[in-house]
Amino acid sequence: NRIPMVSPLSSAGNFENYNPYYFKINPNKEYLIRETAKWIADDCFNKNFIVFQMGDYKILPEADLVNQCRERLFSTGYYDRCKEVLYHEYNFETEGIWGMQRIVSTDRENVVIIPAINEGQISIAFTNLNTVAEQFNIRLVGLSGFKNYRSIQPEYFHQTQLQYLTHYFIDYESLPVNRFIATFKKQFATEPNEFSFQGFDLAYYFMSALYTYGKDMIHYIPNFRMNLNQLNLNF
Repeated sequence: NRIPMVSPLSSAGNFENYNPYYFKINPNKEYLIRETAKWIADDCFNKNFIVFQMGDYKILPEADLVNQCRERLFSTGYYDRCKEVLYHEYNFETEGIWGMQRIVSTDRENVVIIPAINEGQISIAFTNLNTVAEQFNIRLVGLSGFKNYRSIQPEYFHQTQLQYLTHYFIDYESLPVNRFIATFKKQFATEPNEFSFQGFDLAYYFMSALYTYGKDMIHYIPNFRMNLNQLNLNF
């Protein structure tokens, strides 16, 4: 019936592939992995790259991140001109933390990927990587799920300079964000959480499009831009 439909939370399903009236806000893991690999290849092509091999990680979706990074990094041509070995796949479980000493670089930034989802494995890896980061320049690149693991001390994220791509970011130094927080607290007598920001942004965006373009908004959405609190929408 050509009714626009918005999925504000779930990244599952691929209805957008055959229904042009379906809007999925959260990109799926495959998209995030592809964009992360692209970003790594552009930003880290001349760094010392280390992949932690943990368990049977090759059956996980995260293994695709390793594969795409490897392909993109080697396709830059930089490795062909460099005398050093700057790409390492390191078996953390068999070689331990001391084996890592032989592959970390003292004069380059060391970019590390941990392709795992088991919280126990990741927590152990974080603890040991934190020790290495006290002596060497370490930057850990991962996926946003790492921040949800309760067994990892938050200071480890800072010590290892954890970076990941995310489609949401709330800049608490932004004037519009602080204006929204003040209004929200006045209205509801509590602090807004991530769903408060998301609910407002999505309602404001789509209702503005509907107000501006009416029933024809579906045709104008691809070029419709708004300054929102925590995300930029680009369909």
